[in-house]
Amino acid sequence: MSNYLKKLFFLKRTYKITFFLIIDLILSSFSLWLSFNIRLIDAPAWRGEFFNPLKIDIWLYLIVFMIFILIQLNFKSYYQLSRFFSIASINNLIRNFFILFILLYFIRSFFLENFFFPQSITIIYPIIFFFISLFKNTIFYNLYHYIRDSLKSDNRR
Repeated sequence: MSNYLKKLFFLKRTYKITFFLIIDLILSSFSLWLSFNIRLIDAPAWRGEFFNPLKIDIWLYLIVFMIFILIQLNFKSYYQLSRFFSIASINNLIRNFFILFILLYFIRSFFLENFFFPQSITIIYPIIFFFISLFKNTIFYNLYHYIRDSLKSDNRR
């Protein structure tokens, strides 16, 4: 087990960042789909049914994800994810999602007129994605410190 932990712990930074990008793509897509479901939860035609994720245009998935990634890369958020998770990290995450909300609002208003992208999604999506990302970051922070501590204890033996 410790051999796998060492391999995971000593991965190159580019592999770790790529892994976080893939995880964020999955979480962004899930958050967008979940925000459509939350929006339609009280609609009489949708009671008891989930919104089909294939009815959301694939470009919408990609656009909202690319906006988020550009914000994350602009503020170099991927360099400080796993090791240093503190109140400052949460503040940076809040800042990034607030910027995401503002950009989504303006892009939705001016450029996404051909997509089914309700205005309520511009509020619901960043909130859901923020809480899921916060949960993801705490899990990776705890995993990082667990691996580090277990490697330290293996070296002492």
